[in-house]
Amino acid sequence: MPLMLIADDHRQITSVLEQYAVKEGFEVVVAGDGRQALDLFSLRHPDVVLLDVMMPIVDGFEVCREIRKTSSTPVIMITARGEDFERIMGLDIGADDYIVKPFSPGEVMARVRAIMRRVAPTEGKKPLVLDNLTIDMDDYAVTIGGRSVPLTKKEIEILWTLASNRQKVFSRDNLLSSV
Repeated sequence: MPLMLIADDHRQITSVLEQYAVKEGFEVVVAGDGRQALDLFSLRHPDVVLLDVMMPIVDGFEVCREIRKTSSTPVIMITARGEDFERIMGLDIGADDYIVKPFSPGEVMARVRAIMRRVAPTEGKKPLVLDNLTIDMDDYAVTIGGRSVPLTKKEIEILWTLASNRQKVFSRDNLLSSV
């Protein structure tokens, strides 16, 4: 299950984003300030970060700079400050996207899905082996007991997603947006 770090000092915002993220299939950790965000990032290594700019202790710009020193994890800045120079600065220091409050939580999740599609290459994944089932995403091949199973690329991606998340229940829409 992918992990999302939501860093914002407004509990109402983090609560709404967390609900939407959980529906999208994310495990979520929440930070209320920039120092806590950096600590959680180092400890948990999230797959994506939603990061408020105006946070106590360490602001979002500095958090993003620190993340970029060691990681290419997608970072989406979320802020009430929407001036052009701030958006440009956020993107220039390494943010992958910049969303101005007020925002639609559904749009935030759509942007997360778009970024995750771009950064989740299938090449280089080790074959997934479950009992006698093998799913090889490099070759887009599935075998059961050593015998090839003819499937389309999309069917293999769906099978990979389901097999990789065996403890999760997917809605149809959630499953299709995950592949």
